Amino acid sequence: MRQIASSSKHIACRAARVVGLLHPQISFLARSFFARSFLPLALAALLLALHAGAARAYEAFSIEAASKNGAVELHVQARISARHAAIWSTLTDYDRLPQFVPCIRSSRVLERRGNIAVVEQKGRAEVLFFSYAVEVTVESLEGPPDTLGVRVLKGNLKQLEGAYRLSRVEGSDNEYLLSWSGVIEPDFSVPAFITVPLMRASFREQFLAMVAEIERRELAMQGTGTQSAAGSKAPGGTAGGS
Repeated sequence: MRQIASSSKHIACRAARVVGLLHPQISFLARSFFARSFLPLALAALLLALHAGAARAYEAFSIEAASKNGAVELHVQARISARHAAIWSTLTDYDRLPQFVPCIRSSRVLERRGNIAVVEQKGRAEVLFFSYAVEVTVESLEGPPDTLGVRVLKGNLKQLEGAYRLSRVEGSDNEYLLSWSGVIEPDFSVPAFITVPLMRASFREQFLAMVAEIERRELAMQGTGTQSAAGSKAPGGTAGGS
């Protein structure tokens, strides 16, 4: 399935580059035909590959995305075997997010007021040949031990509002369901057949990167016999965008 996704992306990128060299009017017509004929098939192949990869890596991982009044409504969930300290420290490690989340290029805390952190983030969302740079300032409302709300204050997202929620699996001390539900809307007008897979793919990458970092921190804590993930260093990551 990864080969299918890679091949679809390669073909789409090459076609887009050729289209971009044409006369503007011809370029517009060609892109319109390309979007109507090839893109839906390529997106279908990509989403099938993403779903298969998620099923292999995280049995309890699920993601749903749907268009709603111009925005994309997302529901994401994964079952994680880790202690609470490893999970919470990862979710709130704003300044080091670029080290373990590939789609985030930069993230820094601008201000703290009690349980509120104001964070500036820059990154990029991509699917096939479509790429969207994101530059936002968000407010993170920390409600330990189980809720982390996020909303956009300014930037090039018209909407961003949602929350991480953490619930312990019944009968287990160190097994949790981590979920995120909310809405995201870019500040430009694009058909839903582009924005929905764009936001779905971007958020899937971000969420699974967080899960992988939580698991890494849990292993580090087990190795040192500590109960807190504070001071745990994250490995270097690749630059990208959120």
